[in-house]
Amino acid sequence: MDKAQEIYYDTLTKEESKALDNLLILIKSKKAEYDPIIHNSSYLVKFLRARKLDVNKALEMIVNCQKWRKDENIDSVLTFPFPEIDRVKVYYPHGFHKTDKLGRPIYIDMMGDIKIDDLFKLTTHERMITYQIKSYERLMNHIFPACSKESKKYIHQTLTIIDLKKLSTKHLNKKTYGLLKIISQISQNYYPESLGQLFIINTGLVFKAAWAVCKSFLDEKTRSKIIPLGKDYKKKLFEVAAPENVPKIVGGECLCEPYGCLYSDAGPWNKENKVEVQINPEMLNLNKKDEEFATEDNGEEVVDLDLNSDVNNDDNMTSDEVDDGKLEELSNKLSENVKLSQGKKESQKTNSDK
Repeated sequence: MDKAQEIYYDTLTKEESKALDNLLILIKSKKAEYDPIIHNSSYLVKFLRARKLDVNKALEMIVNCQKWRKDENIDSVLTFPFPEIDRVKVYYPHGFHKTDKLGRPIYIDMMGDIKIDDLFKLTTHERMITYQIKSYERLMNHIFPACSKESKKYIHQTLTIIDLKKLSTKHLNKKTYGLLKIISQISQNYYPESLGQLFIINTGLVFKAAWAVCKSFLDEKTRSKIIPLGKDYKKKLFEVAAPENVPKIVGGECLCEPYGCLYSDAGPWNKENKVEVQINPEMLNLNKKDEEFATEDNGEEVVDLDLNSDVNNDDNMTSDEVDDGKLEELSNKLSENVKLSQGKKESQKTNSDK
């Protein structure tokens, strides 16, 4: 086999191998759509793991995924044009950048920087969803294989870093929630087991309310991969990712020129170091201002939080039950908490000055 065509496969446990054999038998008995080249062992076992090796539930998930791909014509999504990406990244900074110590691609999401109203002046909700699907397809078909070839082992998961440094109560709205909900559902239902670890850094008071909403559309296994950290996240992060591979905007040492790390698309999948998008000078200045701001302390209280301790105590709340009223209630509670915290800090400062 040509090295450029070399494919790396997942290593399965005995239980996974047995479940895979049973799944293949079930697929044949149900006459489900099956292509042994596309639906190889590494592909099928992702669905098994997502359903705790329950072959019936895994097959149901696979069938639903295949139907979705056919109905939405996913095989052609890589040709979807998205010329607004240069401006979109200014108002929603994100992107893949190099790899961690395990060879996994690092995905950066500056969720605290998202300007949702400006974002949807540039593009539509539907186009953003299609763009996200295109990104997942690129991850599966290009980025993961390139990382596997570079590491000489099977790479099928990401290290994701979500920065909440500038997250505020204004982010708790229907537009933001709706976008996150759909993206999360697409990831879990159609690209299972693609997340290895998720570091949420600079978690603060607002995160507690946001988590009360977001956890409703994350499955239990995904939740277990989430590691919330406050300001002192670097030691933990650098245990799994070398500082030189982490963008400066999230505390690392890398600063790709001329547009910044989230535009560089640096990694094994981009050996020629082609810049992912070109941005005009006005957009570049906006982006650099945001990067400079991200290296400073904006004064917002940032703390380590327990994901099991929420603003509300309704652990059985589902995503469909989180309506605008609930979002408004959470937002109001957090606004009160932020004001109380700021008042306490001002009082402490006044007393220390006396």
